[in-house]
Amino acid sequence: MFDGVRWTYSYDLTDKVYIGDTTCTVTSVTKVENENTTYVVEPVSVGTYSVKDNIITGSTSYDDIIVLGYEKVHVRNNNNILRSDMYSAEHYFAKGETYTFTGINLGVELNFSVYKNYYKPIDVSVYANSLKIDGLVLNNLLNVI
Repeated sequence: MFDGVRWTYSYDLTDKVYIGDTTCTVTSVTKVENENTTYVVEPVSVGTYSVKDNIITGSTSYDDIIVLGYEKVHVRNNNNILRSDMYSAEHYFAKGETYTFTGINLGVELNFSVYKNYYKPIDVSVYANSLKIDGLVLNNLLNVI
């Protein structure tokens, strides 16, 4: 709201952006430079995930890729995770400690759209039709340790 002198915001400031409680869409775009490849994904779901001793809990299936903060993990047998998938950075997880995230389930990598150099541009509808989430959930996704 602008009172003629200054702006007043009623939402939290996250990464210099005010995030409200309106609905938004989430699309994952990962560019892997050494492969000259961009992976574009319309996520399956957003939810709460916990990791303890390399075991993930939350809404997952075998072979799912889950984004936990700045790290992507690959779910394997018995919910064990393969760390640092798709060349992502790795969180430090101390043995015996539980770490909880608002994470994004990207689904199975075989379903990702793949773009290489000189491919057609990514269609705007991919972003518009992607997973819809609440703005407050987006705020949690952006607040990474």
